[in-house]
Order: sequence, then structure tokens, then C-alpha cells
Amino acid sequence: MQLFIVRHGDAERGSDGHLTEKGTQQIERLAKYLAAIEVKPIRIITSPLPRAVETAQKLAKELAPEAVDQDQTLACGMQPEDACGLLRENSEEPCIILVGHQPDLGRLCAYLLGLEDVENFLMKKGACAAFILESPARGGGVLRGLVSPSMLP
Repeated sequence: MQLFIVRHGDAERGSDGHLTEKGTQQIERLAKYLAAIEVKPIRIITSPLPRAVETAQKLAKELAPEAVDQDQTLACGMQPEDACGLLRENSEEPCIILVGHQPDLGRLCAYLLGLEDVENFLMKKGACAAFILESPARGGGVLRGLVSPSMLP
């Protein structure tokens, strides 16, 4: 499975914060980049918080997945094992995008890489980590790329 892990774009403060203009631009640039490299997700699964939902919607506008779903698993405080359960439920899908929050997504990336220190994998707002997921478990992923907004035109 191709797995893309996206941190929401820059947002207003607070758990109900929406994307700022800067955040909107970050995600629109990321979406254009992913489309240019022919990422074709079947599903985008997002945290239910507004900044993540808006991020998923902007990605979907450019990438046209079959489905965009909200899942409480991806809300703030997600544990890597829970995210892996969600990935196991969707293991038949060839390409999925997860949208969520830091530090949770950084922990998930570190976990998939099999790193012992899962606290120091940092993802900037609007960043995307690309994996080949061999197994939704600790050490089951191969990192294929990591893009932050400052790297995109």
C-alpha cells in the first residue's frame, strides 16, 4: 500500500481552529505537487477537527479520491497502534492519505519505521511523509519521501 501521512496546514489557535490563508496555500501547493507526481488515493481519512477536515477537502479537490472519511482515531492524542488498526481495516486499498496532527503523526511515522524514539520525528504544518507500507505494524513501513511546505513552489 502507498501511504501518505499529511499534517494539516497552518491554522488558527484552538482545537476548533480553521486553516489560515497561509495554511490554505500550504495545502493547495502540496495537493498540486501530489497530483504532479500522480498520487491517486482511493481514500483520504482525516481527523474530525476542522483544520484537518479542511486540509482533506483541499487535497480531495485536486486528487479526486473515491472517498473522504472522518475518523475519530486520527483526532489529537492518536496512538500509533490505533492508526495501524485503521490501516489494517483498509489494507486492500492501494493508496491512502491520512490527515491529522503533530505529535501524533510524527509518532506514527517513527513507529512505522521501527524507531525506538518515537517522540522526535517532527512534521511541520502542511508536511507530507510518503511510505510504502509492507505491514501496518512497528517497522512495517519504508519511507519514500518527506516534503515540507518550504520545499514546494
